[in-house]
Amino acid sequence: MGDNKRREKGSGSWDIVVKKDKVYQRFRKNYKGIGRKEFTGSTKAEVRKKIQAFEEKEMHVTNQKYSKMTFGECIDNVLTTLEPTFKESNYATLRSTYRCYVTTNKICDIQMALIDKMLLQQYYFEMSKKYSESTVKKTRTLFNTVFNYLCDMGVITANPTQGIKMPNKTKYATKKKEHSFLSLEQSEIFYKTCLLKATEATTGVRTGDYIYGRNARFCIIILYTGMRIGEAYALTWNDVDFDKKTININKSKEHIKIDGKYVWKVDTVKREKSNRIIPMADRAREALLYIKSLSPNAKGADEIFLTANGIPPSQSTLTRSLHYILDRAGIESKGFGLHDLRHSFGSMLLQKGWEQEKPVDIKVISDLLGHEKVSTTYDIYMHIIEEHKSQVIDLLN
Repeated sequence: MGDNKRREKGSGSWDIVVKKDKVYQRFRKNYKGIGRKEFTGSTKAEVRKKIQAFEEKEMHVTNQKYSKMTFGECIDNVLTTLEPTFKESNYATLRSTYRCYVTTNKICDIQMALIDKMLLQQYYFEMSKKYSESTVKKTRTLFNTVFNYLCDMGVITANPTQGIKMPNKTKYATKKKEHSFLSLEQSEIFYKTCLLKATEATTGVRTGDYIYGRNARFCIIILYTGMRIGEAYALTWNDVDFDKKTININKSKEHIKIDGKYVWKVDTVKREKSNRIIPMADRAREALLYIKSLSPNAKGADEIFLTANGIPPSQSTLTRSLHYILDRAGIESKGFGLHDLRHSFGSMLLQKGWEQEKPVDIKVISDLLGHEKVSTTYDIYMHIIEEHKSQVIDLLN
């Protein structure tokens, strides 16, 4: 060992060590909660790389209380601490993810001090063999939330999820559902089917009455506004301006599980771009006026998406009505959901624009749908854009 030991800004000490007649640079430092560590190399540059790898890329638990916790206990502790900082719906999602996909996995019982990139990488691979990509991404969001907080609090030295590669899209047990759309022709048939009247009395429907009633109007509103389901549930009469023919989207309503019980919660919209005012198509306006006629005293802050009993219809009930209408219209209903009505809104605008030789800017559709990024809109409707590329080239012919 050499005698040129010196201190560098109080961050540790350098010296020289000789091993098998070869001289090495050595750096030693005490880390809080870890103890003394030393790093050696042929050059100081090599040693500094090792120090950086230790301090930035590897997670070390510097808090004795947390080092004794299991991973599951740690997540539970952090979520409880952070609860006041989340929207209720977001917190419910994190809790549900923890309950369904962490407590049921062996990683839950591993001590925090033993958690590393390799374990987390293996966890994601195991999850991909059972679940969809979106489910695995939920666990990644949960882990990032927990580890980022622990980093900020100085409990760990680094977030071990950083740099981990997610499984390839082809490796997931449940493949991502392709977007479904109604074509212009199908949307017309669907709309007319929504407004069918009974030619003879059936259970709950008198002769001459609309067969599908309110639920059909709810579907029409989503199809001709492109609203998210949560935005539609939160819609009030204050948000609708029949004179200006506009709808103000400014909140969302979700059915979430809190303390083991499902409750309806109204909150702000997910992202800033989701706050928007959209022009009201005539068919959406007519559907809203019909619903208003069923509850003439409804006004102001009263919600629109309600049953005759004054409660929000469940998504399963609305989906059943949607499938009944699709089946009657002769349109494939399997796999088609309420959210596909929203996608069909953008699809109809694109198709109608091309049909009338007035192509609609994808940015306009993105704004109407409240997408954070135009790239999201482009990815959803790429198939329609691809279909019309040849028409664009024909402009040069």
